[in-house]
Amino acid sequence: MTHEKSADLVRRLRDQQTKFMTPILGQAADTITALIAENERLRVALKPFAEAEQYCDPEFGNDYAPSWAEFFTLGDFRRAHTSA
Repeated sequence: MTHEKSADLVRRLRDQQTKFMTPILGQAADTITALIAENERLRVALKPFAEAEQYCDPEFGNDYAPSWAEFFTLGDFRRAHTSA
């Protein structure tokens, strides 16, 4: 689901909550909004690792070769750890 579709869904849920006075629709909208924010935090935390993949070409396969730490900062590891 794209960000625009998610935002539209949240808007429609909030409209229906007002129309029908149903608290669960507001809770659903809040949950979707929180999940969208969490998804964005995870994408930001994982971006350095995804970008570094282009420099990795291990001769013994993906599960054998160590990663190259020079492409990552301690902050990258901490953001990934906090997000996980």
